[in-house]
Amino acid sequence: FSATTSNFLSRVQRMPRSIVVGIPNTDRGRDVTPVKDERIPTSGGADKFLEFMEKELIPYIDKNYRTQSYRTLYGHSLCGMFAIYTLFEKPEMFDSFIAISPYLQYADQFVVNKVESVLSGKIEVKKHLFITLGNEPEYTASLKRIEKLLSDKTEKLSWEISIRESEDHNSVPLKSLYDGLEFIYSDWRLTNETLQKGLDAVKKHYLNLSNKYGFDVNPIEGVINALGYQHLGKNENKFAIEVFKYNVELYPKSSNVYDSLGEAFEKAGNMNAARDNYQLAVNNGEKLNDRNVEIYKKNLKRVTISK
Repeated sequence: FSATTSNFLSRVQRMPRSIVVGIPNTDRGRDVTPVKDERIPTSGGADKFLEFMEKELIPYIDKNYRTQSYRTLYGHSLCGMFAIYTLFEKPEMFDSFIAISPYLQYADQFVVNKVESVLSGKIEVKKHLFITLGNEPEYTASLKRIEKLLSDKTEKLSWEISIRESEDHNSVPLKSLYDGLEFIYSDWRLTNETLQKGLDAVKKHYLNLSNKYGFDVNPIEGVINALGYQHLGKNENKFAIEVFKYNVELYPKSSNVYDSLGEAFEKAGNMNAARDNYQLAVNNGEKLNDRNVEIYKKNLKRVTISK
């Protein structure tokens, strides 16, 4: 469900497109527990698991896929505890953390004690942490202790703890993942209010996202195109041309961006510029096997004849 949730949120432009990496686990009690506990004979291998992720898994993903530097770690129960442990043991590995029903009472609250020790040293981490818990009374005391530590001793860490009384240990993960991703990317969505303010406001929005998340975030081609046609529909041809030119800068290999710019120049009465851009739309459209290439050809023919 992780891939389905992230795909949906990215499709409705509430978070970036993301790669979901699931790790098939052969011994969860070994790999996500930071210290030995006699009740789990193989426990205590969390640091080795982190080393595997840091030195093998993450480099492999970065080498073989188109990635950005921003990473989120998601876990449930023991793995939720592991997510919090990772935040305070190896904060540089991930940028945001979603911990669902974290089993923080493990080994006499070892991870809670770890958090207290780190925060007592006034080490500030600029990260996002989202924690949820269902109706699970045995988990409450350790979570309340974590909440107090975070309330008293953190400034840069953006965090939220949510108790879901209508959920139990098994039902809480799905909704929590959705809400956790929305918490992390709370300012990702481009609102209609920002769009109405024009191109400069849109550029500022994406610049703020780039600064916050640490990688270049560009607007979606269709969003800028819609803004251009918004101006064109109001006969604001100058602004429409400016917007469509910006889309060309962002997506020079597209065919549609040139067709839209050609339409704006045509409406403004600049037939030479319209013809040049319609021609580029045709050229790119043929290379890309664009289904709208015949429309681009008709537009090109129209301004060529009118000349």
